[in-house]
Amino acid sequence: MKELIDFVVKSLTNPSHKQTKFCLGKLSNQEIAKLRTKTGFDLADFERIIDNFAIRHAFSQHGNPKVEEQRGQIAITINDFENIVELIENFDKIETGEKNTAQRDLLKYSKDKEVCKYVYVEEIRTGKKELAMQTMYKQKSATSKKK
Repeated sequence: MKELIDFVVKSLTNPSHKQTKFCLGKLSNQEIAKLRTKTGFDLADFERIIDNFAIRHAFSQHGNPKVEEQRGQIAITINDFENIVELIENFDKIETGEKNTAQRDLLKYSKDKEVCKYVYVEEIRTGKKELAMQTMYKQKSATSKKK
């Protein structure tokens, strides 16, 4: 998704104190039903967004290869953002029960790929009816740990 990658690059190269958003789209009826079944949350009329602050947070917390290696993880790259749509539509696991510092409920998606396990976290912004990226990181998969 070229537009998303362009937005990520712009968010990282032109740091702004003004929030800018990239809309991934409204949740489909199928997604709403699946998330209601898996999480108990009614997310009808919600749209999924990524903002420049979340992108910068993800890279500052999970973009340094040396730091991530010490955590047993793999640093994220700009190209990892191409996997977000597949991850949230075809997750292997979704977890709930955690809240962020703003006391918003979080959805934590995970998807095992051959080279790593992606973890993508969204916050539920009920007032704005948004599912907004909180962070993203990569863990070593069982396959990559054996190497």
